[in-house]
Amino acid sequence: LHLLSAIHPDLTWSGEFAAELQAVHSQAPEGAWQIGPELGNTPVHRTLAYLVWLLPLPVYSGSAISERLRFSHKLHTALVAGVRLRQDLPVLAGAPPSQVTARLENVPRVSLYSLYLITRSAPEKDLLWRYNQTWQYVQPITDGRTLQQMGVKPGPIYASILERLRAAWLDGEVTCEAEEKDLLSKLLESGWVPPSEEVSEE
Repeated sequence: LHLLSAIHPDLTWSGEFAAELQAVHSQAPEGAWQIGPELGNTPVHRTLAYLVWLLPLPVYSGSAISERLRFSHKLHTALVAGVRLRQDLPVLAGAPPSQVTARLENVPRVSLYSLYLITRSAPEKDLLWRYNQTWQYVQPITDGRTLQQMGVKPGPIYASILERLRAAWLDGEVTCEAEEKDLLSKLLESGWVPPSEEVSEE
């Protein structure tokens, strides 16, 4: 009946991810992904089904289909975020853990899980799994109170320092509390400024 093309020219069904679609309808997401039963007012199995089906599309097609089908704001956000991340995954597969974590930490969990299901590349699937299992939970020992006790003036620099220390843990630059303290001392002694806050002399 050409119903799909009537909704949007790019809305097709190839059957490529039929097994994954069947899986999200028949079983709950693995507990490690910490996905609740609903996304907003939409059952999670329906959300995942839409994402498994539509994530392979370009961003502009996914957005247009989302508007045509009147997706909820949360489902629309998950779709767009997932489509954009899918485009970035080939580059991220060779990136350090800190860069992967920075890119993935604001992506909805349902998007990450859906990408994990449909991704055929072993390196890409591995980085999604590693982020979900380990990298997202890595945090420095130092916190805001530590910095305050060391005499660091409160401000945006706190977040920058803690982010730098977290990256060092993720990338294996530091592996114990003593090494973290040493790196922190070097950052403060050198008057370290994160790249985004450096001011050009021009």
